[in-house]
Parts: sequence; C-alpha cells; structure tokens
Amino acid sequence: MINLDIITTPRLDLIEITKKYGFLIGAREDKLERRIKKGIKVDFVDWNFHNQKITQSRLLKYLLYVKKLRPKYAVAPDITNEKQLDFILDFANELRKYAKNVIIVPKVPVDRIEKKFVLGFSVPSEYGKTTIPVWEFYYYRVHLLGGTPFQQAYYYKIIPKVVSVDGNSIWKAANRFCKYFTKSGWQNLYNLWSNDKIVEAYKRSLINLKMFWREICSLEEVD
Repeated sequence: MINLDIITTPRLDLIEITKKYGFLIGAREDKLERRIKKGIKVDFVDWNFHNQKITQSRLLKYLLYVKKLRPKYAVAPDITNEKQLDFILDFANELRKYAKNVIIVPKVPVDRIEKKFVLGFSVPSEYGKTTIPVWEFYYYRVHLLGGTPFQQAYYYKIIPKVVSVDGNSIWKAANRFCKYFTKSGWQNLYNLWSNDKIVEAYKRSLINLKMFWREICSLEEVD
C-alpha cells in the first residue's frame, strides 16, 4: 500500500487511464477552465507560479475555481517575501474552506506558518528550487513540487512527513522523446515517434512509477 498521493497532469485524453492506475489529476489555474467545461474532476489545483502578478481579480477567480472543484489539494501563491506573508496566509485560509489541503510554498522562514497547512517543497529543476533549509520542513506535512521521480525519492527519504508529490516528467518524456520511466532510468520505447507510441510510453511510466513509489514507501515503513 502506498501512503502517498502521486499527482500528474496528462493530456486530456489520457486522464482516465491516469486515474485507472491510481494517480490524482492536477491542473494549473490557466488550464482549469477547459477541464471544468469537460466535467473533469481535478484533485490538485495549482497556482501558476510563472505569472508573478497577483491581483484581486486573479485571486477571486482562483478562489471560485477551488470552490467549484473542491479539490483534495490547492496551492496558494508563493510567499516570496515577508511582506506577503500575512496576506497570503489570509488567502490560504479562504482556500481551506473549499480544499481539503492547502499547500503553502514558502521562500521565507516558516516559523509563522501554522501546521494546519501543507508546506510545498520545490524540488530542484529547470524552474528553480526551495531556497530555505530543508530542516525547516521537518515538522510539517510536505508536498514535493516538481522534479524527477529520482529527485523526489531523495527528498522523500530525508523529509519525515511527505504526503504528496507532483510532476510532469513522465508525460514530458513520453511526449517529447517517446521514453518511459523505470527504476533503473529512462528507457526508449521505439526509435520512431507516433501518437500510439507516446501513449504506450506514458502507460508504462504510470505502471513503473506506481511500483517505484510502492517500493520506496515500503522501505521507509520497514525503517
């Protein structure tokens, strides 16, 4: 049994197979409208950290999305400086009315963040990384944001209370390179690119990633 939520954001036509293998479905705020119109259940609502502009209208729209979807997880805007802390914590409390878990992504010391929130730890990737010491996350429930499964497994082993992980590396590998994940590394499915092979590569990654995390979680339970 895996006591860990694994979240990914596949292409729309691959959502059902992703759910079949026990993964939760994520979507970034700028992709939500299309999924809502298609009646897709979104478990993980993600703030678009690429857009650093925070406005009242954007916050209200995001809150309404979360209210409509009632996800298991909702990510609050990143706390990039001390001046934002109270404001974003207030907004996170509004999100908690509609999301089971609200993830705070801190880039400042965490001592004023209550334990009722999940802390988001940004795994090192092309998009950046968490800059505060990893030990500040030890007494919170933690969500691992981004990175590869191997990087996530490293931090899973050193952070005591990791409850969830998300990432799109398996979809990117399948879509761009027709590669699939194994615990030994990324493997090429075929030399030629086609949609059927992309789907097959993605499906193999889902199966192998679930087995990978089952093994990691089992080892931690034994320890």
